[in-house]
Amino acid sequence: MRMEATAQTLTIEGMTCDGCARSVRNALLELDGVLTAEANATAGTATFTSKHAIARDDLAAAIVDAGYELK
Repeated sequence: MRMEATAQTLTIEGMTCDGCARSVRNALLELDGVLTAEANATAGTATFTSKHAIARDDLAAAIVDAGYELK
């Protein structure tokens, strides 16, 4: 049975440059089940796809650990 990947966009506060966006992207990619991730400092967003739903608390913890805030 093939599972469909889920996509989600997050609003991230505190990103100001491409380095910030890379940090957020890498933090998301470290979460179990995340397949792809992109972050955009100008837009203040991060988009990811995952094999399964990721708990908001887990997302927030990863973002905070990277030095930013999940809105």
